[in-house]
Amino acid sequence: MQEQKKVKPIVPPQSGSPNKYRPYLWVFFLAFPFMMNGLKSGDLDGKAPYILPVTAQLNFNGRAIKLEVARTKKALSHGLTYRDTLENDRGMLYKVTSDTYFTGRGMKFPTALVFLRAGKVVDLQQVQPCEDRESKCLEYRTNISNDEVIEIKSAVPRTLGITVGSTVNIDYLSY
Repeated sequence: MQEQKKVKPIVPPQSGSPNKYRPYLWVFFLAFPFMMNGLKSGDLDGKAPYILPVTAQLNFNGRAIKLEVARTKKALSHGLTYRDTLENDRGMLYKVTSDTYFTGRGMKFPTALVFLRAGKVVDLQQVQPCEDRESKCLEYRTNISNDEVIEIKSAVPRTLGITVGSTVNIDYLSY
């Protein structure tokens, strides 16, 4: 009869209290998503799109365009920059002063700027993309007094029939 050898289990050495940090582990799991938020794809080079929730809607000729509303300096400066595409029923509404200008820097598709004063279209301009950081991009502005600007894909004003003098209705959505 053979004698069975007893095998000792391998136990890691115990140093200090093994549960010393356990009560604080929840902080890591709570903070981790926020820490990783800054490392999204494309964000490492500062070229991530700044996407806002849809909080307004442009209504014209029975058609609706969902609008993100840029009210802060950060939202105003980023606008639609670095987006790969924009759906035909989406755009951005800027609450501005008359001296605000726009560029196509960082854009990947042409857009249209619809300058408004009290809901009436006072100017329309086509903005061409300007992706090259080294070159000077064109500045788009109007000398006509305005208080809002809508930026949408370049063909949308023509498709909807929006022209200078048109009156558009903007509804603010509440969720």
